Amino acid sequence: MLANPQRAVTSTNLGLTKDVASLFVTPGLRVKFFPRGRIAPYFAAGGGWALFENSTKTLAGAANPAPRTASHGVFDFGGGVDVKFWKFIGLRAEIRDFYSGNPSYNVPLNRSQHNVVAGGGFVLRFR
Repeated sequence: MLANPQRAVTSTNLGLTKDVASLFVTPGLRVKFFPRGRIAPYFAAGGGWALFENSTKTLAGAANPAPRTASHGVFDFGGGVDVKFWKFIGLRAEIRDFYSGNPSYNVPLNRSQHNVVAGGGFVLRFR
């Protein structure tokens, strides 16, 4: 799952939506290679739902005529690696591409959108 609180839109077209917030819910599967090894790479893929929420203003500061929210199906895929440091503690690094429909930018678009996200964190293993 990915939550992007807000990202600013930049363009010379001042009629575009000023900001877009997004939420992706994508359950999926992860295939881990060498799961008992100190370094364990993996591939992940899933699908689900994307919600985009547009700002109430355009880049020019006028009221935004676009719908406030847009929902689309989304497919995600990517990979990463888990690195064990101690018996039950490790680190994770990954990169994923969330492929979905577009938010309402106030211009006609005939293609979907890639949202590439790099992330990482701690891994705690319990057995």
